[in-house]
Amino acid sequence: MTNHYKFHCPVAQSDELLSDCETRHGKMMQGKYREVEPEICRVAHQCWMCPARSAFRASGGPWAQPANKPRWEEPRDTVAKLPAEITNHAFMHSLPHGMDYMRAGLSEGAQEYTQHLLNLQQRTAGSLPESESPKAATKPSRRGAQKKGRASADKMSNVSAIDSIEKNSYAAAITEAVAEEKKVKAPRKPAPKPSPKPKPSPKPKPSPVPKADKKLSLAERAKLMKARKTG
Repeated sequence: MTNHYKFHCPVAQSDELLSDCETRHGKMMQGKYREVEPEICRVAHQCWMCPARSAFRASGGPWAQPANKPRWEEPRDTVAKLPAEITNHAFMHSLPHGMDYMRAGLSEGAQEYTQHLLNLQQRTAGSLPESESPKAATKPSRRGAQKKGRASADKMSNVSAIDSIEKNSYAAAITEAVAEEKKVKAPRKPAPKPSPKPKPSPKPKPSPVPKADKKLSLAERAKLMKARKTG
């Protein structure tokens, strides 16, 4: 019996039947990327930011087993919203880089597609409102434009990786690791020279001994002796 389950794909920005999505992903896994549209889906599939790939993944996604797939027996007017478990797992992966675009068979639109996936990633973290879908890529251009597109994607990937790290629970750990790395790379300061030992203070000179009262007369000596006895 046909499965009429339809959901809104935030990557393609369109409503998709689950059965059609499975068929396209089967072709992607066979390397038939050019048979599948839109192109943004190829890019997201390559870097694991596609929610459907996250749901169908062979490592045990929530929709990996046929019995676990959602099912509608009849067509409906409304479409389902993908569970947060699936979208969060997909959008928190690394953003695409140049090699992902090459494997997807794309030579242009790297910066635009990367920005679209970055918006989805940040919206999942609750930092951005709904964004518009990216424009379709144009025909491949010369090799210089290809290199420029890949370089832009790599640069955008690096920026978005930093942004996403600072917005989640790994921020403290990353900051601490960077601080430790800076300590290792910082030039070591020379050890301070030992301070010189303080010089011993000079010994006090003995006070001069008063000279004997040789010059006193006998009367003066007697007077002095008397004063001492009475004092």
